[in-house]
Amino acid sequence: MEKVKGSLSDVAAEIKPYVTKKGLKKYIGDAALSDVSRILLAKYSNVELSVYVDSDGWSHLKVEVKRLFGGGVLDFLLTQSRKGNRKNDSLEWIDRIEEFDALL
Repeated sequence: MEKVKGSLSDVAAEIKPYVTKKGLKKYIGDAALSDVSRILLAKYSNVELSVYVDSDGWSHLKVEVKRLFGGGVLDFLLTQSRKGNRKNDSLEWIDRIEEFDALL
């Protein structure tokens, strides 16, 4: 399959089945992250994915579409599956970034 250059609306349409909304915030589940990255990176040549952690400790997926006209950035919160008996680790976000880097 040959890669094409997609617009922001094309990429948003591809991601839409994996996105859930809670109020004004958009979420993508951890399990769907590998599907989303595989679909976007295989189909589009001008899409870059990155995972970052904000100042509150929430993981985000940043989808950047590079194009002269019609490019932009989509930002989604990543839902994190947590176990109830897990101890809160203040540096856990470092492990989460390494996990997502391994997927990408």
